[in-house]
Amino acid sequence: MTGDVGSALNLLLRWAHLAASIALVGGAVMLLLAGPSDRATACAWQRGVARAARWLLVVALLSGVGVLACQTALLEGRPGAALEPRALARVATQTQSGIVWTVRLGILLVAGFFAMGPVRVVTTVDWLVLHGEILGLGLVALGLMSAAGHAAAAEPGPLQAIAIDFLHLAAAGLWGGAL
Repeated sequence: MTGDVGSALNLLLRWAHLAASIALVGGAVMLLLAGPSDRATACAWQRGVARAARWLLVVALLSGVGVLACQTALLEGRPGAALEPRALARVATQTQSGIVWTVRLGILLVAGFFAMGPVRVVTTVDWLVLHGEILGLGLVALGLMSAAGHAAAAEPGPLQAIAIDFLHLAAAGLWGGAL
């Protein structure tokens, strides 16, 4: 995806991915702050938040794959590369950005199994651990987003820049969920 259309699509996909990833963290925080409940209204609200989280995961995964495809087209210098398995595999496995995005997508996929899978919650501890795992995986995915961005190229200390960027993204998600 080269040119103005490719740049606009890449920007849109990156924005959708960032927004969905931050909102996913926020939703997990919201549920953890509210805690488990046996009241019908609270359970309905929790189901609504969980349903939204599942959709956010789908948006994050699809937009993440789109970002990887746009990045492939950009690095290959031709729009068709975005749909070529060999070119996608090359970027996903042979560039730092591609590896980080691939790991991020894998972590979001694991979070999706927790959010969508038939997880049996019996006790309050089970409930807290399940939602804590989704929050933790979401935060790790945000941290990896920092490692795939401009912070990773900062000199002289990319680790410090990545940590600061991660704190910024994590704070946005935690803050949004705490509202």
